[in-house]
Amino acid sequence: MSCQITASCIGCYNCLEVCPRGAIVEEAGHFAIRVKRCNECRENKPGPRCQLICPVEGAICKVVKLCKVEK
Repeated sequence: MSCQITASCIGCYNCLEVCPRGAIVEEAGHFAIRVKRCNECRENKPGPRCQLICPVEGAICKVVKLCKVEK
């Protein structure tokens, strides 16, 4: 699976800087996650680095069916 950046993203660039796999890209002023590169930071026990550093709750979520935020 991979994570997904939602419309509530404020474009702060924090996620872009912490992604170890280079899965986050900026496209036309918006951020997106390359699904084939993202592995939800499986090696990081606390969770995906992008999700942990994001200042907006729910802006980055794990894709679970229709991108419901995991709690």
